[in-house]
Amino acid sequence: MSGLSRNYIENGDFTSGSLAPWLLQGAALTQIEARPCKQAAVLSGGKTNAYLAQSVAIPSATEFELELNLAQARRRASNQTLVSISIAYYTKEYSFLEYGLIINLAPERLPDGQRESWLHIKERVKPSPPAAARAILLINKLPGSSCEDIFVNQIRLRKISPVTEPRVTAFVANSFSDHLSVIEVDSMDVVDHIDVGYDPMGVVVSPDGRLVFVSNFSGHTVSVIDTGSHQVVNTIQVGQGPSEIVITPNGRIAYVANLHSSTISVMDMQMYRVLETVSLHADSMVISPDGHHLYVAQRTQDALFVMNTSTHETVGQIAVKAPHGIAITPDGNRLYVTNSGANQTVTVIDPSTFGIIEMIKVGNTPTGIIMSPDGSRAYVAVSGDAAIAVLQLPSHTLEATISMDSTPEKLAISPDGKQLFITEMISNQVSILDTDSLHVKRTITLWHGPDGIAVGTVYGAR
Repeated sequence: MSGLSRNYIENGDFTSGSLAPWLLQGAALTQIEARPCKQAAVLSGGKTNAYLAQSVAIPSATEFELELNLAQARRRASNQTLVSISIAYYTKEYSFLEYGLIINLAPERLPDGQRESWLHIKERVKPSPPAAARAILLINKLPGSSCEDIFVNQIRLRKISPVTEPRVTAFVANSFSDHLSVIEVDSMDVVDHIDVGYDPMGVVVSPDGRLVFVSNFSGHTVSVIDTGSHQVVNTIQVGQGPSEIVITPNGRIAYVANLHSSTISVMDMQMYRVLETVSLHADSMVISPDGHHLYVAQRTQDALFVMNTSTHETVGQIAVKAPHGIAITPDGNRLYVTNSGANQTVTVIDPSTFGIIEMIKVGNTPTGIIMSPDGSRAYVAVSGDAAIAVLQLPSHTLEATISMDSTPEKLAISPDGKQLFITEMISNQVSILDTDSLHVKRTITLWHGPDGIAVGTVYGAR
């Protein structure tokens, strides 16, 4: 197959007669007589949490393709199983970096392994980051009271031709001039201005670094921009007053907060269309690292709502005073919510219990908040004081307060965590904070109304 290298997965077709070197629980080797490839691994059904996992050495800054075949022992209407497939990148010391792929398969997608053609999955994986040295593939059958055994075979993880040299780029929505500014982070040069829709506000880079999505607040649309060509490749109609956008870790679904219609648009990132509209007002949002939950802040209701991303149903509610911005730790164990009311605090929440752990005082009117990639710090835009508060985690101590030229609006951080980008709408500029020295090292003047900002590693050719 052109452009593909050897299979990085060992014994992915199980022809060795054993499951070595797979790590496993609730799994065994089996034979499927009705299939041309008779050897398969079987993940036990029922209430068992069954999985296969393998850690492999991989090159950095490289794109991969995952293939495998899946089926269930038989198709039943009562089957309640969910199969989750993920690839996570780690350093050589096994420090977690990020997910390259997450796939959640509903029961109805799995065919009868004895009678039907198996489900063939073939997916591109997000390129490995520069620090990556290992990838862990996990195939996990979650517990279900009546679920069947799951068959899996012919697992391949292969390298596609090396991607172009990665570069870190910042994208800034200029709300009052209807365009997106592009800043190359290495040089800090503004290299392009891209015309988008009316009143652009929210910005997000896709996990694979190939697309940027911009919400156009007054245009009620989302612009899709190719990071290589800087061309708008699609425009998607959403609800009234779209503001913030968040993307699932696997890059398949985006959630768009529509402020004027008090809805959330569920957007297919591959088909460029709205799949569903959820009646839930969202002032700000964050998605869990595993992609299973969306956390939604409602300031007027003094509440944080928890949405299940599989069913889009609200599964929890947490009382939080005047929530504004939300951030979540890379491991998903803690939520941090700014309280823009009179109490001048950040609320710390345990998402597993919906319990409030602590409230940290940071200053007058905290709004935006962002987490460092390693989870060691949280940066808070303290709008009332025109400052950035730096919180040490997990001690929750206020490490520093840094004064800004004007009111900070939105925050973004470089993938290595060394540079914090801050939009300042009133002064029409972006400030870049060095996170080692905690000093503003650069200020870039932009066009009118810089608001939303995203920073990411992009791979498209330039």
